[in-house]
Amino acid sequence: MSKFTPGKWIIDDSSMGRASRVVSEDGLIIAECWNADQEANAHLIASAPDLLEACKMFLTLVTEQQLFSGAALVKAKEAIAKAEGK
Repeated sequence: MSKFTPGKWIIDDSSMGRASRVVSEDGLIIAECWNADQEANAHLIASAPDLLEACKMFLTLVTEQQLFSGAALVKAKEAIAKAEGK
């Protein structure tokens, strides 16, 4: 898998009204959402780097501390693999 553009991803407020645009901190366009739910979708896309980091932290904590396993652990592993294109 090729690497993704590093976060922080933000909503470009100047694009509102036309499309909701997600950009990297240096202004690279990550996505443009054009549908009826464009703002909500843009916020979800912009949160992707943060969600990936949180899942990785969660997985590390669960694995190292052996806090619990089961469905949450499986779901976190699947989400990380999907985000990393595995």
